[in-house]
Amino acid sequence: MQLGNFCIIEFRYPDKPIETAPSVVAGLQTHDWIVQPKFDGWRTGIYLTNNEVSFITRVGNDLRNKIKRVQIPDSFAQIILSMNLPQQTVLDAEFIEPHTKNSCKLIIFDCLAWSGEWLNKMPFISRWNLCTNIKIPDNDQVKLSEIYKDNFLSTFNKLKKKWIDNNKPKNHLFEGIVLRRKTGNLILSPRSCSKSPCMLKLKFRDRGQIRF
Repeated sequence: MQLGNFCIIEFRYPDKPIETAPSVVAGLQTHDWIVQPKFDGWRTGIYLTNNEVSFITRVGNDLRNKIKRVQIPDSFAQIILSMNLPQQTVLDAEFIEPHTKNSCKLIIFDCLAWSGEWLNKMPFISRWNLCTNIKIPDNDQVKLSEIYKDNFLSTFNKLKKKWIDNNKPKNHLFEGIVLRRKTGNLILSPRSCSKSPCMLKLKFRDRGQIRF
């Protein structure tokens, strides 16, 4: 894959979470999973190659061409470059457009490739450790995702209450939670986005009926 005048490692489609139900979340063992907020934004792969930063949608397009009405600040790329990441690294993130009370943000929640190697065989907890060891400068634009270790369904209900209290999506960044199995590997298909049983999502407005 080539963008502009520089090449990046061969594109792979990021995994998608499976929609689930509150009853499933209530039955999960907290020591097996990590919970992150699900943001209302654009899935974004942050590709770092040859000291250039690209923001790629989950289907392989340049995000800056996708969202023409929103200009991704140049400061986003500068912040990524300041992290001193190895070249040929890909971070998984969510780009959040400006809301009524919030400026645009980039939230990092996983690492897909490191120093030219796709991490599809590395468990999530190890990939997350790579993320937490990244030296992200103090700023209000590019951040690492929060994680929740308490009762998962209780966490979901607390976030949902905030979502309702803040006039739902109009003024709120969250739209649910994503649960990631600590031992879960990635698929990272070169052909299409694959749904992973190691990633579950529960959205405030959804009522999925999937069982395991």
